[in-house]
Amino acid sequence: MKRLFIVDGHSQIFRAYHAVGYLSTSKGIPTQAVLVLSTMLWKLIREEQPDYLAIALDPPGPTFRDQLSAEYKATRSAMPDDLARQLPYVRRLFDALRTPVLEVSGFEADDVLATLVDQALALPELEVVVVSGDKDLLQLVGPRVKVLSVSGRTGEPILYDEAKVRERWGVEPGQIAEVLALMGDTIDNIKGVHGVGEKTAVKLISQYGSVDKLYENLSLIAGKLRETLAAGRKDALLSRELALLNRTVPVAVDLDTFRRVEPNWAKLRALWMELEFSRLLKELPPAPAASPEPTAIFEGAAVGAWLERVPAGAPMAADWAGEARTPESRVAGLALFHPDAGPAAVGPHATPATLGAHELIVHDAKPLLEFWLGRGVDSPLVHDTAVAAYLINSVRPSYNSSRYAWRHSATARRPPTPSTRRACAPSSSGGTGSTPPPSSTPGSCGRSTKTSSGR
Repeated sequence: MKRLFIVDGHSQIFRAYHAVGYLSTSKGIPTQAVLVLSTMLWKLIREEQPDYLAIALDPPGPTFRDQLSAEYKATRSAMPDDLARQLPYVRRLFDALRTPVLEVSGFEADDVLATLVDQALALPELEVVVVSGDKDLLQLVGPRVKVLSVSGRTGEPILYDEAKVRERWGVEPGQIAEVLALMGDTIDNIKGVHGVGEKTAVKLISQYGSVDKLYENLSLIAGKLRETLAAGRKDALLSRELALLNRTVPVAVDLDTFRRVEPNWAKLRALWMELEFSRLLKELPPAPAASPEPTAIFEGAAVGAWLERVPAGAPMAADWAGEARTPESRVAGLALFHPDAGPAAVGPHATPATLGAHELIVHDAKPLLEFWLGRGVDSPLVHDTAVAAYLINSVRPSYNSSRYAWRHSATARRPPTPSTRRACAPSSSGGTGSTPPPSSTPGSCGRSTKTSSGR
């Protein structure tokens, strides 16, 4: 039997926000809700492998329950500012996961979920799993409907079927709203009957079956409790109306739209990299490597022609290919770039003098400087971005150039391409992958090295 998972987005976002303490990126962007929600959805997709997946969210503005009671949810405080700042990233997460989001004006996400469940049950061979921590959604549980929640004490997942609901609440799933009508719900500010708690409410509904039957037999209730119930009858009926889920929301189950597909890996990687979710990034499949086009090596007059397009005194970006074998590094060639001249590639015989004595911007320049100094070549002024990265944060385990370019570029909007070489350390060789701490630690390049500002 195929399974449709529907996530109560509102419930899960707030649960994620309160699951851990405040977290932020190195730039101060709050991230704890996005991190926990990313982890939860990523785990759900990988471990449960749902055939269909959708997310229901509360729309902005009032709902029909606000018309029934002005006190409904009136005690809730405003959304914390640091959570509100994370909502655009939550939207980007849903988009990157390519999961449809359902919002219907005038109705809460719970009502959307209830309607989708009813419609899904009309389809053969389909089981529904509602992902939510809200107890009012337990009224949806049935033979082909389960609610996936978590334990408030341990955080362990709990899958509610009919037997589990009876074990926890002592009533049938369809009687949950009846129990809430008597005991109320402080989270949604549903009053219930003043003076009736959970144990009494469960006992009464277990005995009489419903609020209506209870009041039909109110004369059988003894003593003070009868007086309490009689005084709270109006509140009980209103509370039940507020707790009952609306199953007639104008929304439709569309299995083609809900069919789970592969995430947009580029968007997901970009989001998690921007928010510095390093552990989650390691769980993504490798980014597809683009086949590099053959690069012509400039020599002689071609080098001079390229240099003529570089403004006098302007620094050039440079990258080297080869091996770091301290103290005799091997450089097989250089890649150069300036916005006015474009890219260029030169062989290992190029020297600062043949390159017009321009200042160079290099990530991990030490092996290149060793190569030149070993051949008696005077080094130019070098801005080493690996040293700058170290000075910004000296405790990071690696100083990958593409990751730092992404993190510290205020205008970057796309993920960095994978590094085409390994930043060199003693006994390292060329290759693709994350880098060890820079070989150019402060001062290791002597007078030849100048550190950039790190902006």
